[in-house]
Amino acid sequence: MMLAGTTRGSTAAGIRNSVKRLDSEAMDAVSDIVPSIVDQVIHNLLAAVEESEQVDFLISNGEEIRAS
Repeated sequence: MMLAGTTRGSTAAGIRNSVKRLDSEAMDAVSDIVPSIVDQVIHNLLAAVEESEQVDFLISNGEEIRAS
């Protein structure tokens, strides 16, 4: 989304400007590497959350929820 220009924030604009300077070989490398990095970061985050006793999740279907 950032690279395609569909996000409009200043961070996305900075990333797009940096990527514009890459040649096609470097862009291919970035496209191959970034999904693996993101996947690993999400995995590590979820593992840390799962191990933490200080994190509680509340999932709602839009109805009012009251603490019991």
